[in-house]
Amino acid sequence: MHWHQVQLTAADISRGWHATILEQFETVFVAVKSPKDMAMFATDFTDLTAYLYFSPATAVHATGFLRLVRAIPCKAPSEPVTLLAGDPDSYNQIPSP
Repeated sequence: MHWHQVQLTAADISRGWHATILEQFETVFVAVKSPKDMAMFATDFTDLTAYLYFSPATAVHATGFLRLVRAIPCKAPSEPVTLLAGDPDSYNQIPSP
């Protein structure tokens, strides 16, 4: 299974797109009974870009959500990320640098 990501521009962030995606993720997360391996992470906003990452379990439990937010398959995050939603143990899914 792949990780998925959404790239956010400065314009996306100023429009609150990140908050909308987080709200939608939390709604789906609760609806599918809060799987321990499903999580949403974010990078810091740098160089006018930020990334949202979704753990591989999101593709199992919330494929429709990933399509809705136009998330694309990717590798696990390699830069520092912050957990926005999901179980704190989800950090264990991110390979160490």
